[in-house]
Parts: sequence; C-alpha cells; structure tokens
Amino acid sequence: MSASPARASRAAGIGAATAGPAQARRRTPSAAADAGSAGRMIRSSSWSVAAVDHTVPGRRPSGSSVSTLYALLVGIDRYRSPSVPALAGCANDVADARSLLEHRRAPGTDLHVRRLLNDEATRSAIVAGFRTHLARARAGDTALFWFSGHGSAVPVPDALWHLEPTGLLQTLVCADSRTDDHPDLLDKELAVLLDEVAERGAHVVAVLDCCHSGGASRGPEGLRLRTAAPRTLPHERFLLPGLWQRYRQGVPEPRALTLAACRATEQARERRLDGRDRGLFSWSLTAALRRCPPATTYRDLLAVARGEVERWSVAQRPELIPTGPGPADQPFLGGRIAPAAGLTMREGRDGWEVNAGLCHGVPAVAGDPARFAVDGPPPVREAEARRVLTGRTVVTPLGWAPDPGRTYRAALSRVPAPATTVAVDDGVPALPAGPSAHIRFVRAAEPAELRVRPSRTARSASSTPRAGRCTARPTRAAWWRRWSTSRAGDRSATCATRCPASPARSASSWWSRIRARRARRRTARA
Repeated sequence: MSASPARASRAAGIGAATAGPAQARRRTPSAAADAGSAGRMIRSSSWSVAAVDHTVPGRRPSGSSVSTLYALLVGIDRYRSPSVPALAGCANDVADARSLLEHRRAPGTDLHVRRLLNDEATRSAIVAGFRTHLARARAGDTALFWFSGHGSAVPVPDALWHLEPTGLLQTLVCADSRTDDHPDLLDKELAVLLDEVAERGAHVVAVLDCCHSGGASRGPEGLRLRTAAPRTLPHERFLLPGLWQRYRQGVPEPRALTLAACRATEQARERRLDGRDRGLFSWSLTAALRRCPPATTYRDLLAVARGEVERWSVAQRPELIPTGPGPADQPFLGGRIAPAAGLTMREGRDGWEVNAGLCHGVPAVAGDPARFAVDGPPPVREAEARRVLTGRTVVTPLGWAPDPGRTYRAALSRVPAPATTVAVDDGVPALPAGPSAHIRFVRAAEPAELRVRPSRTARSASSTPRAGRCTARPTRAAWWRRWSTSRAGDRSATCATRCPASPARSASSWWSRIRARRARRRTARA
C-alpha cells in the first residue's frame, strides 16, 4: 500500500492515490472467479473483462437494518503495456485481504467482495467497480477500496495547477494504462469516485499499496519498487467529467479515509515474506489487523503497521489521511469514534519511540532527560527519553517490557527545569563549562539571566535586572543558586548587592531597610 499520494490527497482533499502492478498484455478476458460466484461482463471499447462478485451468504434483504461491507479489491501483477514492469505480490495481497475481511467482519455484517486481478483491472472496470458495486453502500454500510500495484505521476492540468506545487499528479496504473490511449487513473479522479460513494452516507476507506515516483527498479535488500515511469498528461476527453466540477471552487474536505503505503516523495516496496511475494505495506497492515483487537482505531492500527514496515525499509513510511481527529479515531471499517490519542508510544526502526519531538516542545536530552508515563493499570510504567529528534523521541522503558504489537497512550510525566542562561564578557578568565542541567552558556551579545564580567577585585557575576527589582552580584556564577536558597545571615558573606539607583551596600543592611519599610507599611494600614 502506498503513501505516495499523501501530498496529493492533502491538496485534493483525499487520501493518497497511487498506482497498480503490471500485467501481461492479452486479448481475451480473464475470468478468475471463486466457485459459486456470479460473473458479469463489462465491456470497454475492444476489451471485455469478467467482473466477479464474491458474496458471502447472508445477503441483506430489502429494508433490513443489518450493515453490509462492500469491498473492491484490485491487484495487478502483469500489465498489458510492455513499458510497465511486472510485479509479483499484488494478487497475494488481494487474496490475504479477502481472507482477512471474511474473518474480521462484525457478526451480522454481510460481505460483498468484487476482485479485479491482472488483466481484469482495466481503468473502465475499476471505475465501474465504484459506480456499480461500492455505490450500493448506504448509511450504516462500509465501502472498502484496496489497490495493490504500480503508481506513477503525470503533469498537472492547467486548470488544476493550484493543487500541486510540484506540478505532478499521482496516478494508479491500471492494467490497460498506456495502451490504445488509455490513461492512468489520476488521484483527483479517485477522489471523485470516493466522494460519489461517500455522498450516499457510507463509511468509505481506501487502502493504497503503491507509489508514484519515476524509474521502476529493484530496491536495496531485494525489495521491488511499485512504481512506473511518469507519463504525459492524457487529453481531457479521457478524464472523468466530474473532475473539473469537484475542484472548481477549491479543494473540498476529504470524505474518505486513506491508508497509504508511503509518503508522496517515497516509494512502496514488495518482497518475499512468509514464503510468498507480498507488498510490504499490505503484509504489515494485515498482520497488524490480526494482532490488534477489533476496537483498534485507524490511527493506532497504522502506527503498528508503520513500525513493522520500518523494520524492513527505512525509506518507506505509511501515512493516514486525513490525520486530524474524527474519522481517523474510528475502529477499522467503521464504528464509534474514540477520543483522539495525543501522545502514543510504539516500536519503530530505532526502538521504542513517542510521536512527539523537538518541534512539539520536548526538551533535548541533557543531564535530566524527560520521561513519559504509559497508560495502564498501576503501578505507573515510565519510559525515559534517550534521543529527541524533530518529530519523535526515542525512549527506553524503565523496568518493564512493552508488547511489540501494541501502541501505548502516553503522557509527559517529568520535564527538566529550564537551564539558567549565562553570558561571559570579554576579559573574564575561562570558566569551567562542563555539561550541566542547570546552566547554559550563551554568547556575550545574547541576552542572559546571569552575566559574568571583569571586576576590579575579582571575577564577579551580575544578574540582569528584572522589572526594576534589585538584583544580586554573587562572586561566582555557580553560587547563584546557593545564594538564592541560603539563610539570610549567610548572604552578607557570599555577595554584595546593588540597587539600580544606590551604591553597593552590605546584604544585611539592605535586608534591614526592607524590613523597616514593610513595618512602616503595616503601621500605616493599621
């Protein structure tokens, strides 16, 4: 599944749209249907394909309140165009997805599956699958579109230039793409098809295991990339008519939830897993679904799947679109929306990590690292920050072993106090500047809470006056904290103070004047 259309989906208001695998060119339809399933012929110009509905017994009668799951599963390993390289794991992805749906569907839910494999998965057959199969879903039903295959890119049309700053639209490569003027399926066209289904009130989900970057090739470690070379933009007469109307007034809000195999700048991969060729994202997602409880939300599910993907490839990071609170916090294939989880801890490529980092305000690790408490029964379980990166923090569990298959909700339990900034003026002898959780040295030109400057008698440090208040000048910067907490009787021996408008006086004299002033105020109020 690919997350390559992530950026396109944000701009277009849909989840990532990517492309499908290659299939050998044929002139006869492929009618691979399960026993007992009904086949229906769909014709597209000179091509005819057999679209097969696999319906689990228990079709919902008219007027029944039982919900129905409609699934359109597309897997393309062989393409008609010789310019599109073949893949090996897409049909296996579809078979595993269908088996998972049969075992995971809620009790009392009917399941209607249409599969399009290899030569069956033409552009017209996929569009017809949306409009004649998924469009049957109504309020309370769920519609699932699963695509495993090649992804690619085309130049953005002039009318949609404002949607893609890169100038490229992501595409799904259909079985007949790039033959007889048949174009790829644009990600914006996919958004139109998903919207048509969602308008009927159904819960709509798209799973895309493909990518769009150019140059199909082998990746490292024997990984095959699910990408085809970019193509020129097809003529407008080949595109869906609703495309221009949808984006005429700008980018609409997404109505479907998309699980994408990678980001827009990345590539989806496939490799041999469990003795079969599989898409890395499809395999990770189905494994996460089998491991997680039924109430697991899309957000938590993708976190588990992402951790599995990153074990095999550091260059592929699955995405969830949209990521905001709402649909992403529903259980897989629909259900009641759960409260959005803020911080979560999961196993990633560098070990256990929390989804917050420097850009979220987590302080960098120094002598006093931050800690995160994990939700669960007593006693409190914590993890300590080991490395704080821009958007995530690598942590080490303290005295407990997390379950690698789980995503834990977390919260900050300890944050180190901010260090006092100290500036050293020119002419001051070098001060010991080892690592400290309490003091941070800055350049002399920068503002600082404490400033060390040359003195007539010895090195001295002066604190920056705050709001006109009297401030102290400890003889050593390191004594500042000790002076602030020491007894009043000891202050005269450790420092001298200076009022902004008065000469230096002893600390005991200064405190005497303060006490006298307070006494006069109490007398006046009495």
